[in-house]
Amino acid sequence: MTSQSGAHAAVHSVAHAAVQAARRETPQNMPKKLYQMSIEERLSHLVSNDVLSRDAADAYLASVVDDSTSRMSENVIGELVSPIGIVESIEVNGERCTVPMTTEEPSVVAAANHGAKMAVSGFIATSHRDGIYGQILLDAPRTGMKPSDFNWQQLNDVIPDLIRLVTQRFDNLSKRGGGLVSIETHEHGMSCDMLIKVNTAQAMGANIVNSILECLVQEIERVLPGLNAIMAIVSNYPSQLVDVESRIPFAQLAKTESAGRSIARNIDRIAHFAEHNAYRAVTNNKGIMNGVDAVIAACGNDTRAVEAACHQLAALSGQYLPLSHWRANEDSQELVGTMTLALPIGAVGGAIASRPAIRRNMELMRKPDVRRLSELVASVGLANNLAALHALAGEGIQHGHMRLQAVQTAVAVGANDEEIAQLTARMVARSDYSQSWAADELKRLRDAPDAQ
Repeated sequence: MTSQSGAHAAVHSVAHAAVQAARRETPQNMPKKLYQMSIEERLSHLVSNDVLSRDAADAYLASVVDDSTSRMSENVIGELVSPIGIVESIEVNGERCTVPMTTEEPSVVAAANHGAKMAVSGFIATSHRDGIYGQILLDAPRTGMKPSDFNWQQLNDVIPDLIRLVTQRFDNLSKRGGGLVSIETHEHGMSCDMLIKVNTAQAMGANIVNSILECLVQEIERVLPGLNAIMAIVSNYPSQLVDVESRIPFAQLAKTESAGRSIARNIDRIAHFAEHNAYRAVTNNKGIMNGVDAVIAACGNDTRAVEAACHQLAALSGQYLPLSHWRANEDSQELVGTMTLALPIGAVGGAIASRPAIRRNMELMRKPDVRRLSELVASVGLANNLAALHALAGEGIQHGHMRLQAVQTAVAVGANDEEIAQLTARMVARSDYSQSWAADELKRLRDAPDAQ
């Protein structure tokens, strides 16, 4: 069986390569399709079809600074550069680390740093990486058969053989500490869904899971003729969970212990409210994901997969709930925060291997393995949540946020480095952050006699 399976895989690989080559080749007498063009050709195409002006096309082309950009996505016409900020120092499991964050929102980075500083005892995090899921949906033979005529036990009987085949075929995954963990079957009359769990080792693993599923489908259809696979795909169901906790003394939340106690009690009340109110819960979780997504993006991982898993985790009970929980412990005089996140991420492969900026970000964190990376991500998420709740329970969420927004507004209306500080101070004093007022105020600033 092994040699036949290997031959089949080789034929499949050759066929796949041939299809890809054919897809990229175009006869000389036929126009190229958009995905076959170079970046320059795509931009010229858009200009000739009055989609872009020539100036806009030139600006898009000038934005491309990495030769590999055109291979990162489809129909590429330019690059969108995002800033990399840092959490200067966050303590996780007794070890301090600098963590990169990729986001255009300055308040997200500021909040992560503020939360990390308030958490003077650091964060305790534990990663539970036991695998991610894949699904196969099978239909039984239907010709002349009733549901009672097919016995799905035939499928269950070959599961040990399927596990052995995958272990042999994907031995490199086993060598890295991963592999097929389990196969479950769930019968629904003439259909059956298979739930497959795979330990993906240091990788996020969506591609390897999909490859394993395809291998299983081919073998199932070979040994059980008539079964028809309707679907085989990785699932983003919550897995790779991380627990994180932080305990903050009341005195750390304000200038005095009594004021800190008041803020802690307000945070406790806000947290309780979120547990019974979905409007608040979803906003609470968005604040957590502000920090989580920024670190994940900086590390070249899939923010969409993490968002999907975390929001499903929040809704597992049938009610959408906050991912974090905060309590004011009057006995220990501490605010205690706990959280569980689903973080299907990797520390190797994908963009981490192909993009120098991502590799530098990993080096900034001292090249963490996937468990350590998951614990850092979850801790930053809880730090962001702490900072947001601290602001909400104290001076209000807008005070600090709009101070940072004022800088962006000043830049947007054309203020130079010297003018930004002055214009920002005037916006804050007036509590007016509109671009129209900022533009008028910048003109008044420049027209002032002492500005000459």
